Amino acid sequence: MENESQFKNQENAVIKIWDKRYSETETYRKQKVKDGSVFDFFEKYNDEVKAGPSLDLGCGNGRHLRHMARMGLDTYGIDISSESLKQLKEDFKEEDLMANIQQSSFYNLPYKDEKFNSIVSHNSLQHNDWDGAKKSFAEVGRVLKDSGLFSLTVISTNCDRPQQVNDISSKEEGTTFIPYEGRKAGIKVHHYSEEELEELAQENGLKIIEKREYVREVTDPYDNKKVQKGHWIVVFRKNKDNQHSA
Repeated sequence: MENESQFKNQENAVIKIWDKRYSETETYRKQKVKDGSVFDFFEKYNDEVKAGPSLDLGCGNGRHLRHMARMGLDTYGIDISSESLKQLKEDFKEEDLMANIQQSSFYNLPYKDEKFNSIVSHNSLQHNDWDGAKKSFAEVGRVLKDSGLFSLTVISTNCDRPQQVNDISSKEEGTTFIPYEGRKAGIKVHHYSEEELEELAQENGLKIIEKREYVREVTDPYDNKKVQKGHWIVVFRKNKDNQHSA
């Protein structure tokens, strides 16, 4: 009960931050997507994902949900921010696109077991700590059909951390912190290790069928300094026979 209360308090704090961010800057609204990992996933596994419902986990105001809807998929999207979903619904109405959209965290997905043929999550499950990662992966494993596909992009441990953070790491492999400034100020961030991804897969009946780490040097637009960015781009396939008890 105490753990559930902790998650709820975290969610309420994060909702306020994301709503403020979306309302002030219209973050990502109709932004041209630069990273092709989600598009590549839907192109490669087109026949499988078209066979049933698809979920965008942390859909924001619709960067990837637009692509899914335009593909003609049975499209679902959830996000914790009511402001992002308000913008999404306005844009979908204007663009005559259809999707099933709900406000929800990824800790308690409002769907029945084994509902989805495919799930995508692009840079959303990194807003977590280790306990939250385990809880959200368990939800993915629950709502994904057997043999279904899960496309994940998250920050890796080869990404530079901001200089000013509240460090709340609870595991040796990965790292969790809350930045004091910058775009994600006040929002919990987890950088995943390869070992953590493998552990999360095994615990939830998921098999890693594709995995690559994308590491590069970029200029941070906020302080004009060179920083290293690192992301995991992973595709899992659910196979309940692979699951073991933690």
